[in-house]
Amino acid sequence: DFFYQRHPFVHVSTFGGAEVGCEAALCALSKLSSAALYDNVIVRGEEFRSAVSSKSIGANSPVRAVRGVGLLNAIECRDVHTAVELERELIERGVLCRPALLAPSCLLFIPPLTITAEENRAIIDALLDSIVHVTGSVQ
Repeated sequence: DFFYQRHPFVHVSTFGGAEVGCEAALCALSKLSSAALYDNVIVRGEEFRSAVSSKSIGANSPVRAVRGVGLLNAIECRDVHTAVELERELIERGVLCRPALLAPSCLLFIPPLTITAEENRAIIDALLDSIVHVTGSVQ
């Protein structure tokens, strides 16, 4: 502590000597700009929304809406209690989701951009099974 009291400007650069970090960032950016990755994001997101919408939205369903862009998807439940129960059930099945900060009756699904078709299908199946378990029915 005494050294820093006598030399308050000893920390001169946050970014100095970060060659390894810059190289990692360049590698990540090259992967993120890949057309194949972009196509995967679009296809997997559409699969999720289509499968969940067609099987879980109806007059008596706990799911009011499914929406999203790419792999950022949300399902809107009829109420917060249902969303909490659904989230717990999904966690038991190994699927992580979270409530939206300003809309706690909405659950957000944000998988990695590299998700495979099989992994996406597993999430969809777990979600549909969880809806049945929590509410006793699915449309």
